[in-house]
Amino acid sequence: MSDFEQPSPSESPLESSPRNNRARERHQRRKQKQQGMATPLAASVPRTALTPRQPRTSLPRSAACPINTKDFKMPEIPYLRQILLSAAGGAFMIFLIVLIGLTRQGAPQAPANALWLGQDWTQTTQTQEDMDSLVRQMRENEIGSVYAWVSWLQVNNTWAGTQPGTNTFLQVENEIQDFVTKFKATYPDADLYGWIQVPAVLGDAGNRLGNDDLQQTIAEFSIELTTRFGFDGIFLDVDTIANGSESYLAILRRIRAAVPEDALLAVALPPDWTPIGVDIPKPGGIEDGTAWDEPYKQRVALLADQLVIRAYNSYLETPEDYVAWMAYQVEAYAKAIDALATGAEVVIGIPTYDDELPAHDVRVENIDTAVRGIRQGLEQAGDARRAVEGVAIYADWQTDDVEWRQYQQQWLGK
Repeated sequence: MSDFEQPSPSESPLESSPRNNRARERHQRRKQKQQGMATPLAASVPRTALTPRQPRTSLPRSAACPINTKDFKMPEIPYLRQILLSAAGGAFMIFLIVLIGLTRQGAPQAPANALWLGQDWTQTTQTQEDMDSLVRQMRENEIGSVYAWVSWLQVNNTWAGTQPGTNTFLQVENEIQDFVTKFKATYPDADLYGWIQVPAVLGDAGNRLGNDDLQQTIAEFSIELTTRFGFDGIFLDVDTIANGSESYLAILRRIRAAVPEDALLAVALPPDWTPIGVDIPKPGGIEDGTAWDEPYKQRVALLADQLVIRAYNSYLETPEDYVAWMAYQVEAYAKAIDALATGAEVVIGIPTYDDELPAHDVRVENIDTAVRGIRQGLEQAGDARRAVEGVAIYADWQTDDVEWRQYQQQWLGK
């Protein structure tokens, strides 16, 4: 698919444990800002792939209920008043701590899974009925993160509009702003990312990721999306990224330094197509060693809140080969990121799009084989599976009712 059209591409449960880290702190600060809270948000509760996280809510604010002391007289015993007041205060603090602890343990959170959302939603005006329908579908399918298409960076470092007859972002920005406003009002608990695509190679200029003007353009656009437009974060989709690319890391640093501290950063990452030294099926026609090493995965994770693995376009020819290949992707990323304990989350892409031969054969890569591979990979990852947050459906514009039902049955266990 062209980079210049619609953008492309009771078993082992997921587990998570609360971690004190920068990524979760950014989630917390942003939610505190939205809710006007002065106290920390509730800690994460353990969940599984079959147990959804619910929308986050603030801690309840209890109204003060003064004691009627009109007919009550304190006995005239030395220091008794102070003793009683101290005891009452201590008892109240214990009660408050227990209450907050219970509230935090049961505090609902946004669902763990994600969806790639296309320009038909973001660059055309939606009715409130349309938005209600979208959010209802997302809630039913436990989707808590949305990568909403915004734009792609053209060869002249300007942001494109992709609807027919448009060629600049300025021509579609009103529709995008309308989408953000309606979506956040309808589903405030979700994390809404502005999806921007940056082709690494355009025309005859070679790889352009190291260009300083390009990096600054991405950083400035990220500020716009997270401040003026109101996206919760940036979803950066760069095609392609070589193992060890310092230019890509420089872009992530620019974005992180530019956007508000509580803004989120998710990144779309390539799979390890042909890793060396592991016994997994490997597609023909792709150079051996086309993969990221663990240290580079970790360097990216130190700069991003969420790593979305494009675990498709494998070029494989049999379902079982894809299952084994998928399992390796899950295990490799889970172990690499969990070792950091920074709180960066891994999300695994599930393909629902049409044939794009030879890279993607729907008889090989589909919901059934993807989920089987993910579960196998989680089992192989052991305790490191807690780094895996959920799955990301790619993509909304090619996921039909049958596929949604398969996803519900096979991943959500409904």
